[in-house]
Amino acid sequence: MRWTGSLTGAASGRRLSRFTRLVLVVLCLGLSYEAEARSLTEILLEKGVLTPEEAARVEKPGKAATPEETQRLLLEILVEKGVLTGAEKSEAEGAARASAPAPAPAAPVAKTPPTVLAAPPPSKAPVPAPAAPSQAVATAPAQPAAPAEKAAPAEKKEEPLLPFAKVEVKDGSGVTVTSNDDRFQLSTGIWGQLRYQLTDVDGQYTNPPRGTEDSQTVELPRVRAYWKGFAFTPRLKYDLELELNGAAGDLLRNAYGEYALIDKGWLTFRGGQWKTPFCRQEMTSDSKQEFNERSLACQNFRFERARGLQLYGLPMDSLIEYYAGAFNETGRNGPANPDLNFLYVFRLATNPLGAVGYSESDVQDTPSPLFGIGTSYAYEKARADVFTTAAVAETDPDDPDDVTLVPGQFKNRVPFLQMIQPFYDELANPGALTADIHNLEADFAFRWKGLFVQAEYFHAWISNDAHAGAAPAPPFQLPPSSFQARGWYAQGGYFIIPKHLELAIRYSAITPNLDFDVTLADGSTIVPDQTELLGAINYYFYAHNLKIGTDFGPISSEAVRNASGAFTQRDDFRLRIQAQLYF
Repeated sequence: MRWTGSLTGAASGRRLSRFTRLVLVVLCLGLSYEAEARSLTEILLEKGVLTPEEAARVEKPGKAATPEETQRLLLEILVEKGVLTGAEKSEAEGAARASAPAPAPAAPVAKTPPTVLAAPPPSKAPVPAPAAPSQAVATAPAQPAAPAEKAAPAEKKEEPLLPFAKVEVKDGSGVTVTSNDDRFQLSTGIWGQLRYQLTDVDGQYTNPPRGTEDSQTVELPRVRAYWKGFAFTPRLKYDLELELNGAAGDLLRNAYGEYALIDKGWLTFRGGQWKTPFCRQEMTSDSKQEFNERSLACQNFRFERARGLQLYGLPMDSLIEYYAGAFNETGRNGPANPDLNFLYVFRLATNPLGAVGYSESDVQDTPSPLFGIGTSYAYEKARADVFTTAAVAETDPDDPDDVTLVPGQFKNRVPFLQMIQPFYDELANPGALTADIHNLEADFAFRWKGLFVQAEYFHAWISNDAHAGAAPAPPFQLPPSSFQARGWYAQGGYFIIPKHLELAIRYSAITPNLDFDVTLADGSTIVPDQTELLGAINYYFYAHNLKIGTDFGPISSEAVRNASGAFTQRDDFRLRIQAQLYF
């Protein structure tokens, strides 16, 4: 008989019935008597039933084994591997003896398997006669290795968790399931942040009736679940992320698919909802920040998430990066665009010494210096009713000449539009005014041996095209015909205990309108702005996947009305302690 089947099933005894396992063993043992077959040990080794170490136990170098000895050793190994029980071994031995043909009377030694596993298949030449008894005694001390090998359980093969897929659990990637043919993959996990915050409000701005006073709170800034991977081919990827702590109608964060049009990162098409590629710090995940929140400048000049389409490339290990996208102006989970206008975002960056990546802090303790520089540009024509409601004029019933204007309110989730909205909150008809916005950004990042430095500069130009109905008469007012906004930040951190304990510092400033000033009590004028100066102490247990971060420092606002109505500088102090788990 010729062996034509696969023996790999024998290594997974739990899937075979007792009877089937017994038959397999009998068939395998029957190969020992096959006149023209290769060695039984060689066949089982090739089929993956035996490891090289186990095969060496069956065919000991320098010793000719009989078929019965080979069968006995093979059965012992199958018992050790869990394929057979002791009782089944006994039954198999009996069945093998019953099924084995009688050995040919002539030259029985020629049927013995080869004594050296790594040697080529044995020739048909007669095997030399066994050694004399005295020689056997002399070589006996060379045999004690067998008991030590028998005690090695590491060769036991484990059953896969799923028969149709590979499962892996990894820090930062959750549970990953990949099909055996590598055509489908799904990674799923959760991550969250628990934060304590203490705010010490400047005494002259304390106003308890309006909720402006010292406070402390415990909150969950982010609790998210994610699903990401690829389908049908690794070129077709997807990403879904939900904010489990979000308000109704604002649970969705990421929901997009992308396809690699040109291999090796040269060109990829993406569509759905995700972060616009404007501001390096914005493109860095909330879970990979050096401080508990982004800088004051990035928080206000970014466009956050939006629904849109994008082409991008990261070729040559991100030696260059390029992005070009068109997005809705209504922001994250916002309504459909009200007109033909889109938010257009372009980004170009380079990493001359290797990919810096979008992750703050040098938790990898990068052995060689890496740096990246980039610039982003965004343009949109936004109707004012996209980001502000109409102001309302209220007349005192007892005095018709006493008219009070109730300002309009911000109405979408785009941070940059929220920053400039106060200059548009006195419009009677916001839909009759269009803001033409140009926003430019430049950034730099560096990491090396525990040191991380990052900085960005922002500058925006805004011009307004208003129709007569936007603010027909007082008390309604138009915004300036044009104005500029500016912001920047610089931060740096260093690990005093590599990969674990980091100290960091950051300064950031914004000026929402460079062309607007207010008059102080002493008659001088000043342009309102806001600054922050923060220190941070962070401890990383497992990089960003498990860490505790603390940041603290003053938040100053220039030319703000205090509780008595005068314009002064407001100096608050804030402390945040945050724990993060990413799985």
